[in-house]
Order: sequence, then C-alpha cells, then structure tokens
Amino acid sequence: MTPKILLIGGNGFIGSHLADALLACGASLRILDVQAERFRPPLPGVQYFSGDCTNSATLRAALAGCDTLVYLAHNTLPLASFLNLDREVRQGLEVFAGVLEMAVQEQVERVMLFSSGGAVYGEPPSAAPVEETIACRPVSPYGLVKLMMEGYLHMVHHLHGLPYLVVRPSNPFGPRQNFLGHQGAIPIFMHRLLTGQPISVWGDGQAVKDYIYITDLIGAVVSLLEAGFDNQIYNIGSGLGRSVVEIVAALEQELSRKARLEYRPAHAGDVAHSVLAMGKLTARTGWTPQTSFEDGLRKTKQWYDQVEK
Repeated sequence: MTPKILLIGGNGFIGSHLADALLACGASLRILDVQAERFRPPLPGVQYFSGDCTNSATLRAALAGCDTLVYLAHNTLPLASFLNLDREVRQGLEVFAGVLEMAVQEQVERVMLFSSGGAVYGEPPSAAPVEETIACRPVSPYGLVKLMMEGYLHMVHHLHGLPYLVVRPSNPFGPRQNFLGHQGAIPIFMHRLLTGQPISVWGDGQAVKDYIYITDLIGAVVSLLEAGFDNQIYNIGSGLGRSVVEIVAALEQELSRKARLEYRPAHAGDVAHSVLAMGKLTARTGWTPQTSFEDGLRKTKQWYDQVEK
C-alpha cells in the first residue's frame, strides 16, 4: 500500500529535501505550510495546502485520509524565542497539541516529530557525545517547547495508542538553506564571505556544535520511517563537533577568501558544547553519515553558485 504522508512545514529547508526522498520512495505526499518553497517551484504530484495549523478547516482537509504525519513546523527561531517567553511556550505547545488532537480524530496512524538535537539537552555535563538518555535541561524557550512537545506526543500515545517517532537532529546544512535568513551558520557565513560582508560571531567563537549535511539527515529519517514507529527518540547528527572559528577557517580554505569577523556578546540560550551520539540510531537502522564536512561545503557552494548566477 502506498503511504499517504502529510508534511507540516514541508516547504522549509529540511522539509523540501524530505519531500524529495519520500517521493522517490513512492509515497503519496501532501504539504501544509504557511509559505511556498523559496528556491524552486511546487513539486509535481504533491498536494499543497496553504495556511497554518491554527486554521482547523485547512488542517482537517490536509490530514483527511493520511496515514502518516511528519511535523517539522515551529512558530519561531531559537534566538527569537527569547523575545516573548510566555508566547513562545504557550503558542508552540498549544499549536502542536491541536494538531495531535485532530490527527487522532482523523485516524492518522503514526506521527514523526522533528525536535531539536541541541536545544532540548541544554549544556551537557561533559564534552562526550550526548546520548538520548541524558537528562534534558533546556536553557532556551525554544528548547523547552520542543521538549514539552515530545512529552505531549508520548502522552497522546499513552492515551490513544498513537505510534510515534521523535528525531533530534543536529545542525543540518546544504542546498536550499536560506543564506539570507537568521538560522544556518554555514550558508550565511558562506554568503557573507563571498559578498565581502563581515561575519557576526556571538561569544568567543569557541562554541562547538554538531553539523550534518542535509542528505545525510534525510537518509537517517527515511531509515527510521522504514524501520517502523517504536515510540522512541533518536539523535541524528555527524557525531563530530566543530567550533565557529573552525567553520570559518574551513570556509576560508574552500572559498579562498579571508573572513572579517565581528565579535558580539554571547547569547544566554546558547550552549558551549553540543555533539550527538549516534549509537542508538545506528543499532536500529544501520545508518551512518556518508558525507564529509568538506564535501558538504563543496556541494553547498556549487548550489550557491547556481542560485546566484
């Protein structure tokens, strides 16, 4: 039977690549999003719904007849979540709760939630890769909401028997990531280097995070979808950490440009070290990253050159 899948937030960076992979697997695909894809026209064979999850009529129409829901949406960005803590926590969870309630009503058979591979954990106790079993202590409203969404999904599973998967991705990068936006250090840094603009570095530039090329992330997600919904949480990352200054140095080498850095005070909600352990995912699916960081930079640059022609 052909799976009927709804991607909420499917026109974003991650969602657009997941849509490609699911279509290649033969899925019947719907996308609900507040905006169209930024870098390409609508995909043939996809049924699009324009609007947000608070419009019950649009949401119900998008969910009707679907067996799988993949939830990629979030109402704000990590740093912007500090602007109104109460609204971020309240609206983020309320919207997701409403989606799950309607999914149960429409007899959706399974749900995958995209959470956060960094913000939910907060500052880990050591520099070792973080496993899913570690206590989560988020230090940002964004991370707190994501953790609450995970808990709410588990509660709905307990009450209604709805199978689920939660994925906690690290920091994906690659083609179709908005280099003019406010999230995604690598394409933003790349664009600013190539256009002679300064790069803003928050803190001392030594904060270490886990970066994964987008097709590796999508490969891991597809491997989990194929393995089945076991009501578990899975990290998805490269398992390797890189600091901001190391990323800038790698971009300088790849682009043969010298960066001009502007250091700014660190954000209260940022963490000093965040690298994900991959053992649980690999044991379940056999998946491992296939793209080196350097190859990912080259592929991202190739795409950037095509867009900027």
